[in-house]
Amino acid sequence: MGSGKTTVGKALAELKQQPLIDLDQLIEQQEKKPITAIFKDDGEAYFRQVEHDALIQTFEYEGIVSTGGGVIERADNRAWLTDKQVVFLETPWSMIVERLKHDKTRPLWQQGLAEKEHLFNRRQPFYEEVSRCVIDTRISTPTELAKRIMTQLGR
Repeated sequence: MGSGKTTVGKALAELKQQPLIDLDQLIEQQEKKPITAIFKDDGEAYFRQVEHDALIQTFEYEGIVSTGGGVIERADNRAWLTDKQVVFLETPWSMIVERLKHDKTRPLWQQGLAEKEHLFNRRQPFYEEVSRCVIDTRISTPTELAKRIMTQLGR
């Protein structure tokens, strides 16, 4: 959450002249309601199954896929992602907190600070496990990050 997946994904899609498939938007379109409502009405377990199904569905599309932050938690998602060109946008915890301090749209961000930090720390090794490249997001614009991704992945 808050690493810039969608923002950098848009910049990368523009540079590569490919569409951006935002997994959260795809889920909201398919479910016909926002993710916050899915969490509230159906629960996180239901959302994670829908998210998994949508992730597998992205294989049918050509373009840049921007996932939600929690997609990495399921072992079957990680297994599916291992042979893809996954980019980990490495972002320090303090920067995530600053970026999301006023965010009310992410259900898991509404927890206490300690719970959010635990979630952040739990997910880090999973991202590292499946990523083809790691991009430090601290010092660059989204376009510069997208250019770095293209260079590291060989365009």
